[in-house]
Amino acid sequence: MTISPYHEKIVEPFLKDLRDTASELAAAGPAGSTGEAALYGMMGTLPDRKAAKALALQYLNNLYRLKE
Repeated sequence: MTISPYHEKIVEPFLKDLRDTASELAAAGPAGSTGEAALYGMMGTLPDRKAAKALALQYLNNLYRLKE
């Protein structure tokens, strides 16, 4: 997460949204890991850190690849 001086203007609305979301999640109870959460959990279990780094870099490259 990146924060810059520009974000100062939205601190209070952001914190309100964060509190509201945290309350909703707490009320919903635990959930299984799926999607990106499962990916991060799996990466933490890889014994070869180079493989984890390569996987993360490929994910970011795909995420920011320009669409033609």
